[in-house]
Amino acid sequence: MRHHITQIKQTIQIGRRGDTIVEVLIAVAIIGVILVGAYHISNNSNIAVRDSQEHSQALKLAETQLETLNSKGGITSPDTCFDPSGTPVDGSAGRVCYYDSNNLNNCNAAFCFQVTITQPNLPADATYKIVVKWYSLNGGSNYVTLSYRVA
Repeated sequence: MRHHITQIKQTIQIGRRGDTIVEVLIAVAIIGVILVGAYHISNNSNIAVRDSQEHSQALKLAETQLETLNSKGGITSPDTCFDPSGTPVDGSAGRVCYYDSNNLNNCNAAFCFQVTITQPNLPADATYKIVVKWYSLNGGSNYVTLSYRVA
């Protein structure tokens, strides 16, 4: 009887078939394609979120400059923008306002906003143009422009 059971076990093991290397490679390739696709979708989503955050922050900075411009009743040349305390910055030496991502007048960080306020039609028009420019973390430069007429 024991001999008969041993013979049955050997027959079952001989008839058992495992996965071939080709099947394993196909499974690994399919999993790889799925993971690469998921990574690509996730990366594109992160880029879109980052672009949106940068644009929102630049718009907020432009609005802050506009509010300061309004409260001061305008800006006189050669001033080009306002520092965080609301003091006009003299642009005669080519100075412009740079802000980091925390809206501080500090650009030692890798990411900076450049703010410029111009009055295109001097002196007949009291319309000001506020431009916030930045180099995106994703590459390339972007800008936000607001126009404002001081009454």
